[in-house]
Amino acid sequence: MSRDTVAVVAAQLREFKTTHRPAPVGRFTAPDFVWDMRTFEGWPDEDEYRGGDGYMTFFARWTEPYDEWDFDVEDLVDASDDRVVAIVRQRGRLRGADSWVELRFGTVCTLAEGLIQRMQVFTTPEEAFEAVGLRE
Repeated sequence: MSRDTVAVVAAQLREFKTTHRPAPVGRFTAPDFVWDMRTFEGWPDEDEYRGGDGYMTFFARWTEPYDEWDFDVEDLVDASDDRVVAIVRQRGRLRGADSWVELRFGTVCTLAEGLIQRMQVFTTPEEAFEAVGLRE
């Protein structure tokens, strides 16, 4: 019996918010997990990061410009076909600066056998919804 897709994504994101580390493979993510940046406009590095180690490489590059960084999940939407759209708002304080910057983006999470197999990041929530045939 597979777990509810939205509940799996919510649990993964809650744990990541607390630890800033991906959960062990098999808990929420598949062994062949992929973090996909191909649809995020302007990302200068690799298109895909594989597994927990790959994700941590991405995360280090993503947060490197900040002294402080955090995120909140605004919404999780069941997009059927084992996909969930996560709308995320992140904020960070750039190194040496007093002001904070914010970014709101969308991620399409694809699950297989109750585990997150791929998280594809889109520049805007609208693009993520469009990718799964929904509107925000």
